[in-house]
Amino acid sequence: ESHTPFIAPRFVKARHPIEAQVQAELASRGLPAAASIDVLPREALADAGFATFVRRRRHGKPQPPSVHPWSLRIRFDAPIRGPLALGYGSHFGLGIFRPIAALG
Repeated sequence: ESHTPFIAPRFVKARHPIEAQVQAELASRGLPAAASIDVLPREALADAGFATFVRRRRHGKPQPPSVHPWSLRIRFDAPIRGPLALGYGSHFGLGIFRPIAALG
């Protein structure tokens, strides 16, 4: 589940939906495909305090295609080794996912 906001590395469009971008990010890191990807409600963003995260770089630096933050839950068929960081800015602390207890 999202611990810090996920920022899509490409514009989210019909051709590049958020779920496909997450799957591509997983594949680029040599990780297995997700069994499911849930987009959590907008309230989850506010509850997690995601609005306070810096989601773009200083003026003059390359910017993300969109600064819209996403809160996601990713499920795998088998446990994976972490940490898991995906998307734009993942090397700066964005897009970090934490494990959650198995759902029942």
